[in-house]
Amino acid sequence: MATIQKSSAVATDNDRYSAVIDHTWDAWGPCGGYLASITMRAVEQIAPKDHRPVTLSCQYLKMPKHGEVVIDVSPSKVGSASCFNVVLSQNEIQVVQAQVWTASERPGPEVSNISMPDVPGPAGLKSITEHLEELGQTILPIWQNMEGRPVEFLPNGVGNPKGHRVERWLKVTGWDEPTSPFQDAMRSLVIVDSHVWVAFSNGVDGQLDFVAQSLALTVWFHDFAPNEQWLLANGRSDTAASGFVKGQVEVWTPSGKL
Repeated sequence: MATIQKSSAVATDNDRYSAVIDHTWDAWGPCGGYLASITMRAVEQIAPKDHRPVTLSCQYLKMPKHGEVVIDVSPSKVGSASCFNVVLSQNEIQVVQAQVWTASERPGPEVSNISMPDVPGPAGLKSITEHLEELGQTILPIWQNMEGRPVEFLPNGVGNPKGHRVERWLKVTGWDEPTSPFQDAMRSLVIVDSHVWVAFSNGVDGQLDFVAQSLALTVWFHDFAPNEQWLLANGRSDTAASGFVKGQVEVWTPSGKL
């Protein structure tokens, strides 16, 4: 087990930034949301101190190997809203690139026309690990670092009558209260990235003979809830064609904050 804070830590040596990719955050390779978390930590190093992340767009160019990645992070624009470019490389080959917008808090419209799904809370629900152990199935390494409690568990091959959907409570194992919104945002990155595929596969009858690794990820950060241990992933994947699966995931707090 490795906490997301420790596994995404960025080391600095003069003007050189680096991180070490931890194998315990693997699904079929390093989780895309975990790799995006490393880029977020790099931006945290140079962003203005009063800023928080607004949005991240990440592209996965090549599956990295476990071990060190060199990080190049640079600003494209610095101001009340700032934009940063991040590249992760191994052996001088780019493996991940990301663009992160940050901003200081500012007055503006407050509108929310979307509501949290009406689902039971995590207490009393079985974890994914418990369900799979009952079926005699193994779990992917990533689920040792995230406890997931599905609102409704569906074994592989049993399609969800609601379609390609997922409603699942998640708690990052060993979660320490973060010191910044950048660290709090990492939980959303991991949850959103990993649950597009879960939503899609939940709607499929029969065994899947393929997996879909992350090609790109975009996440908007509406608010932060560092003191909340459990977060709800409400995901859907309504389109798949030409070998690509697309979807969206909302992340909710137990109190109904998006």
